[in-house]
Amino acid sequence: MDAQRGEVFSSLYRGGERLEGPSAERPAVTLVRWAAMVGDAHIRWAGDGAVAYAGDIARTFPRAEILGDGAPLAPAIAAIAVEAAARHEAVPPDAVRPIYVRRSDVELARDRAAAGTAGKTP
Repeated sequence: MDAQRGEVFSSLYRGGERLEGPSAERPAVTLVRWAAMVGDAHIRWAGDGAVAYAGDIARTFPRAEILGDGAPLAPAIAAIAVEAAARHEAVPPDAVRPIYVRRSDVELARDRAAAGTAGKTP
C-alpha cells in the first residue's frame, strides 16, 4: 500500500505463510531485498502501492502480476476473514489490533516541535 513519504507498506507471503513484513520503506529497498529472497518467482502484487510502482516491480520481477487497479483492499480482506472463519481461525472483532510499522506524521511533527526543529525534515 502507498504509505506516502515515498514509501510503501508491505508484507511478503508464500501461500499462507508470511515470509517478511510488515514494513514501511522506499519501494526500491523492498524490491531489492525481496529479489534476493525469492529470485524471479511469480509474485502477485496488490494494493495502490503496487499500481503506483508497477514499472519498478516489473523491472525487478518480470513475472510479476499486478492485481487490480488499486481498488480498496477491504473486499479482499473480508474474503480472507470469511475463509479464516470457515477454518475456525477467526478472532472476535474486539480482538483485532492494528499493526503500526512507523510513527505517524502527527507524532513526528510533535517531536520536531518539541525539539525546536518544526518544519525541518529528519
